[in-house]
Amino acid sequence: MRPETELVEIGVDGAVGSLRIARPAKLNALSRQVLDELAESARWFDTREDVKVVVISGQGGAFSAGFDLAEPVGAGPPD
Repeated sequence: MRPETELVEIGVDGAVGSLRIARPAKLNALSRQVLDELAESARWFDTREDVKVVVISGQGGAFSAGFDLAEPVGAGPPD
């Protein structure tokens, strides 16, 4: 079952999957939620034998500004 995501758009076009970070106002900064949704989506793609490659991109003019420094202390990237 395709994961439900709020900040990552998921697409499939033939053998190509796509994940697009949808936080253009924050230059697609990586929050805990974005990282969790990317990981969940990647696991979903791993179950699909028809998808051979996954392209990760960001909405707007930036791929990603990196980790979102506005995140609360201790909410760093997953272990």
